[in-house]
Amino acid sequence: MASRLYAWARWMVRRRRWVIATWILLLAVVGGLGATLHGKTSTQFTIPGVEAQEAQDLLKERFPPAAGGVVRIVIAAPEGKTLTDPAQQEALDGVLREAATVEGVIDVSRPAEAGTVSADRTIAYSDVRFQDEAPEVTEEAKEELATAVEPLRDAGMQVELGGSAMLPQTEAGGVAELVGVVLAFVILAVALGSVVAAGLPLLTALVGVAIGLLTPSLLDAGQLDAAAERLRGYGQPGG
Repeated sequence: MASRLYAWARWMVRRRRWVIATWILLLAVVGGLGATLHGKTSTQFTIPGVEAQEAQDLLKERFPPAAGGVVRIVIAAPEGKTLTDPAQQEALDGVLREAATVEGVIDVSRPAEAGTVSADRTIAYSDVRFQDEAPEVTEEAKEELATAVEPLRDAGMQVELGGSAMLPQTEAGGVAELVGVVLAFVILAVALGSVVAAGLPLLTALVGVAIGLLTPSLLDAGQLDAAAERLRGYGQPGG
């Protein structure tokens, strides 16, 4: 294997101009096609035919509220007090009424009615359900909800927010990736003793990542669904 890699590397070094030109051309072609022929993008993630997806679709059809994103508000009473004390109860009721006015909210559970209060009445939670699915709940709505629960903290209670709608959205790129590339360059430069030798593997990696990110943009949703259907067929008897 080592001998083959050596022979391959030697072949590319001897034809380095052609190799570099080929990579640049490939990047330009993929980038150009991705910018002009890309399909429509969507934040919706579906896998037709999978049982979990069928269950989610059934919830949307028969129980639309159950398919929406949820923010769970967990409340703990101040030391030595309970959530059923008049002052705590009044503050909690006011916050839940305010939460119900947040844009997109269709239901706010009452801990006492839903049975989500601990036996000692010191901890409870309320589920705030949105009409939209969790990934579609806007940051503005989540921030508005976070502001709405502040009176509970002002009253001395501990409040934490969780649930499907509060999960952070994964984003590619950013400062962390840039810092990682810079550190990798410094480490390679020190280890190899050459700026050029340190930059080549990073440049190759960046070109590969760019091509890998641009290629899926050439596919539209219909092509992706067809590909998913073929992949599922391989797992079926006779597939």
